[in-house]
Amino acid sequence: MKYFTKSLFVFSILLVTCVFSTATQTVKIGVVDRNLISNALNEKAKQLNQTAPEEELRQEIKSLNQTLTKKRQDFQDSRNKGDKSRMESADQESRQILAGLEEKRRALDKLQESSSQSQEGTIQEAIKAVAQEQGYTSILEVSVVPFYQDKDNISPLVLQKLGITK
Repeated sequence: MKYFTKSLFVFSILLVTCVFSTATQTVKIGVVDRNLISNALNEKAKQLNQTAPEEELRQEIKSLNQTLTKKRQDFQDSRNKGDKSRMESADQESRQILAGLEEKRRALDKLQESSSQSQEGTIQEAIKAVAQEQGYTSILEVSVVPFYQDKDNISPLVLQKLGITK
């Protein structure tokens, strides 16, 4: 149903574009594969080590998870031995570690969201620039177009515009 709705929407846009554009200009419709471009940008970022802050946070989260597991084991051992003092200490430390873990997870989510928004803006700007340079009147996502000719796929040109060679 989602695909049908999306296809119907795309068809409607194409129909309106064609009807109103034929009197004034030639319609030139292209397609772009945003997933391909996004994946290529992510790969480039990894190669340039621009994902270091994310990786650092992931490592900190992993380390905190391991520490939390050890503290929970200490808590269980203390409870089994009946050592309430050590049990309370392990519980308090576990709570502190858990709070730090949640803070790191929120920071990672925020960093990933910011990175994703920035990447989407970059991709959109490159698509728009290539479309204008090549004289396209409309650009559609490849996933909603059941058929297109390779010559109308601007993805390689967008990758080139972003400095990515495949």
